[in-house]
Amino acid sequence: TGQSGSNGFDAGNYNLSYLSADLVVNQRAVTLTASQQERIYGNTLILDETAFTVTDLDGDSALPNGEVIDTVALNSDTGVDITTTSNVGAYADEIAITGQSGSNGFSASNYDLSYVTGDLLVSQRAVTLTASQQERVYGDTLVLDETAFTITDLDGDSALPNGELIDT
Repeated sequence: TGQSGSNGFDAGNYNLSYLSADLVVNQRAVTLTASQQERIYGNTLILDETAFTVTDLDGDSALPNGEVIDTVALNSDTGVDITTTSNVGAYADEIAITGQSGSNGFSASNYDLSYVTGDLLVSQRAVTLTASQQERVYGDTLVLDETAFTITDLDGDSALPNGELIDT
């Protein structure tokens, strides 16, 4: 509606016409990264839907206009989260983000969302083996009974997960 110029421009010397144009608002690039999660061998894990980080276009974690991504939908690609027989170790890129929800006006359609997978660690299970008392008579020899022990599992009982047994 107004104009200015330089190098001697004078709007009175021109019959100016004004045309409108479209304004395009592009999606904002945001990356959601699944955080590493851990479970104990023999247990299952409910994936923590708040275990993720947000990286906005400008490198910080704050979205514009006070919008917030509160939770993400997570999936364990090969089921390590619920498979009690998965061996101890790090399962790289096991946790995938499959969606998100937010608040304070968050609308996923305003964003070009990228997802980065996270690792799932299976850690060793604490088990205590306690040798049972054995006796011998003075002067005699004793062959130690290799089955004379008790097992105390992480959860306080003597049963190991998955039907596993320690025999000797």
